Amino acid sequence: MALRRVRRDGNSLVVTIPSADAQKAHVTEGTMVDIYTNEKSGAIEIHPVEIRHRRDFVAAGREVIEKNRGLLNRLEEYDKGSASD
Repeated sequence: MALRRVRRDGNSLVVTIPSADAQKAHVTEGTMVDIYTNEKSGAIEIHPVEIRHRRDFVAAGREVIEKNRGLLNRLEEYDKGSASD
């Protein structure tokens, strides 16, 4: 067990993870994690998450935007018109 003090960083609270524990959990700098709090016990669990196919999602998003470019342009013009009302 490694005792750590909770500290403030801006509006957040921060706890450092000892490098041995980070290695065991396969956590490195930049790893995305999911934080879960058990409301009954108050325990906080941190689980590393793998984000897959990010490029596929970006490409799909761009495809949807291009496919609907005309509609998006009309909505933009509508918003400009309604903002002056």
